[in-house]
Amino acid sequence: MDKCTTERTKKEKTLNLNLYTVKIDSLKIAWPASRVQVVDPTFHETYHKLYIESGFVDEIHVNLDKHKISEVNGIKTRVGIVTMLKGDKHQEMIFFQCNSKMLKSDYFQGISTRTIEKIYNYLIDLKIIFLEWDDFLAGQVSDIDFCYDFFVSPKAMVFGNKEIFARVLPEMLRFVPIPYANTHLGEFTNIGLQFNWRDKATPAKPFTKLYHKSTELKHNSSLFAEFYLQGINYENIGRLEFQLKNYRHKKHLNLTFGTLKELLFLTQDQIDIINNEVETGFTKYLVKTQRLLIRADLSPTDRLILYFIDQAIHKGADKESIFQVLEIFQAANPEDEKAVNKAAMEKCRMKKKLTQLWENYDQEANREILQQNAETLAYLRQLKIDFFDTSEKGPMSEQ
Repeated sequence: MDKCTTERTKKEKTLNLNLYTVKIDSLKIAWPASRVQVVDPTFHETYHKLYIESGFVDEIHVNLDKHKISEVNGIKTRVGIVTMLKGDKHQEMIFFQCNSKMLKSDYFQGISTRTIEKIYNYLIDLKIIFLEWDDFLAGQVSDIDFCYDFFVSPKAMVFGNKEIFARVLPEMLRFVPIPYANTHLGEFTNIGLQFNWRDKATPAKPFTKLYHKSTELKHNSSLFAEFYLQGINYENIGRLEFQLKNYRHKKHLNLTFGTLKELLFLTQDQIDIINNEVETGFTKYLVKTQRLLIRADLSPTDRLILYFIDQAIHKGADKESIFQVLEIFQAANPEDEKAVNKAAMEKCRMKKKLTQLWENYDQEANREILQQNAETLAYLRQLKIDFFDTSEKGPMSEQ
């Protein structure tokens, strides 16, 4: 098989991944118990506990079977019953926790108008409950996970997540655990970066997670992948996951849908709100990037240098470390007097230019970060550490 044929085959196998689009990964659907027919005779029935090893039957305590949990070939399902307060009345609701793994080979398509019938059939085939199609669509939805898949290698995600974590606001660090990159025998087994926790998430601090989907399928969902994803090339896929938690969260975003049918047939305005929130939700935890304003009358070269000065400052540099770049102007042969004099002249000329450019840099707008960087680097230099040292001695020199 030639290279072109191999690349074409690889591309065809990735067509079913539905990349670079926001899609529904999982959600909870609930219906009034009066609209649902219970099929499993043990569901919502009382029972006594039997302790297998001793054979003891606890006849004193009566338990109620409120949940049915199923796991088949890596697909987890939960059907349960809860009592909800509606106004001043209590109402029994039956809920179904569904996810896109129930779509099997269409897993990467996500839950949509095209695939929702597969979810319905999966629920009915469990033979726990039954409800008509229209009642199914009329169910109330909550705890919705949206996702966005994209190409990325495991190594690139590990380094990328470190860069993102480095930009987490100091006051947000308690909501963002250190990025994880677990390995076994030199191979990544779990890669991710999480923002907040599901139970603690709020509209202003939503639960969001970046993780390597291909790695997760290989090491944590291998049974599901083995059964249903054969022939699909899901190599080097990353996932951004976002939780739309509850009614309060929807209200915060001005989202008006309530039922499954309304969720599947959103208006374009509602789709745009969700897409924006999924793709940018985690940026609520990060330092905001400010657009650098550079005088238009400067030369293209000077504007370019100012841009990289700004980048260095936002990476932790201060004025002293910016000017340390002048140490690169050294003669290759320190015994060559002509070369030494030339290097000294170049260094002097560039110092003058750097001084002029520094005066053009918007120091007032970046006063806080410059002060923070100066204090941090002053501390490190006392430890004889300078990560911006461009001399041959390196960042950890014996001064």
